[in-house]
Amino acid sequence: MIERGLDVFLPMDAVASQRMIDREPAIRRLTLEGAVPASVQSVVFEILRDSRHPLFKQASALVK
Repeated sequence: MIERGLDVFLPMDAVASQRMIDREPAIRRLTLEGAVPASVQSVVFEILRDSRHPLFKQASALVK
């Protein structure tokens, strides 16, 4: 996605791996390639843009 010129956000609170030792190197590699560390909440609200979005209340309840 990055190679295609898209902005990639990495929701850090949703990243997991089978072995903890693999998590940090994977995150480091993705950020070095251009992925932007973020939280699930910030990604959701960025997609919705503002509180006037029809799904804002539903999304807000989910991320709480």
